[in-house]
Amino acid sequence: MTHKNVNGMRCRLRVALVAITACWTMHAGSRAFADWPQWGGTTRDFIVDGPELSDEWPADGLKAKWRRSLGEGYSQILVVGDRLFTHFRNGDDEVIAALSASDGKTIWEHKYPAPLDPADKSMTLQYGQGPNATPLCVDGRLYALGFKGRLNCIDAANGKVLWSHGMVADFGAKIPYFGNSSSPIQHKKTVLVIAGGITAFDLESGSEVWRNRDFNGSYASPMMATIDGVLQVIAAVEGEIVAVNPDNGKTLWRVEHANQWKTNLFTPVIGKDGLVFLSSEQVGGRMLAVSAEGIDRSEATQLWLKPKIQVNFSNMIRVGELMFTSVGDTASHVVAVNVKTGDVIWRDRAMKTSNFIRTGNRFLMFDNEGLLALTSLTAEKMTIHARSQLLDDRCWTAPSLVEKTLYVRNRKEIAAFDLP
Repeated sequence: MTHKNVNGMRCRLRVALVAITACWTMHAGSRAFADWPQWGGTTRDFIVDGPELSDEWPADGLKAKWRRSLGEGYSQILVVGDRLFTHFRNGDDEVIAALSASDGKTIWEHKYPAPLDPADKSMTLQYGQGPNATPLCVDGRLYALGFKGRLNCIDAANGKVLWSHGMVADFGAKIPYFGNSSSPIQHKKTVLVIAGGITAFDLESGSEVWRNRDFNGSYASPMMATIDGVLQVIAAVEGEIVAVNPDNGKTLWRVEHANQWKTNLFTPVIGKDGLVFLSSEQVGGRMLAVSAEGIDRSEATQLWLKPKIQVNFSNMIRVGELMFTSVGDTASHVVAVNVKTGDVIWRDRAMKTSNFIRTGNRFLMFDNEGLLALTSLTAEKMTIHARSQLLDDRCWTAPSLVEKTLYVRNRKEIAAFDLP
């Protein structure tokens, strides 16, 4: 992976692919460090096969390769070849943009009206005006869901709108209190969108393939997994976690997971052993064992519930029999959790609430105040090898990593850093 010739060949290949506007996603289980084409990276789990990172960071901190202003929003940064894609707000408009990965300059922008009314009591702008969901890049197209439910399919080469839906006006979707935040996911020739319930659209034409309104969406992004031979989309939605058949939208199983607001922000973590973990404020962490009972029905059985494992907007990474995450809010700490029992093996307060990326045997942790740390997380402890302040302000967006370049944003800036 780190051989210069191999890396050079791959870089040239990526440039050629972008020249023919090739965006893509990979099947789960197949990893490549070439791109970050959707929420959570190639396999949506924030685990990448990249080069081993050095812990010899400059004493005065990492220097930005480039940085520039960007509008408000929490959308993650997609990296496809030599282009970046993201979603942000500019006044009353939402903007889907393509930027140069080398210098951050704008290649194209698509703006569309998305005015917000502060007096509208059905929503709140307390934590920002969005957009919050991360686009999906597949076969030269971007699929982006806006704060109030506008779904756009965009030509990644030039920013042209190929098709568009208003999820509220066209499909009667309910807008969550803090705005839409769930990132689309691909299944075969469809894009699956949680806005209201869940709807599948044809990737090319935008025509509706199926819809499921058994539930209302919340803020978490869906995951896809094959459990006992049954492929299922699993999502934490309003007051529960559900699984649906991605071919026809039929509900396979559902388990209540509700705090007083019925809000779920946490993207479920799914193991190859069929264990599904989710968490929310007040309720804590819940581990489910899922098994198939025929092609159109599965069952989820609770293994454990731990009220103190409360994960809010940050992610979690599972490695073998351990899970690593940040729990709590103002008094946050990093924990290692035993998958089978829910026991906290250790806790460490050296980092504030963070989002995680695993690369090789190391972890990058980016906290909510813009501090980046290179760490080792094991069954024994957390070891911090290096730290650097990258941004300030509210850094709630998970970073994106391609090879050794890390892309980060807050509510007013985007920046790229080359890691040692």
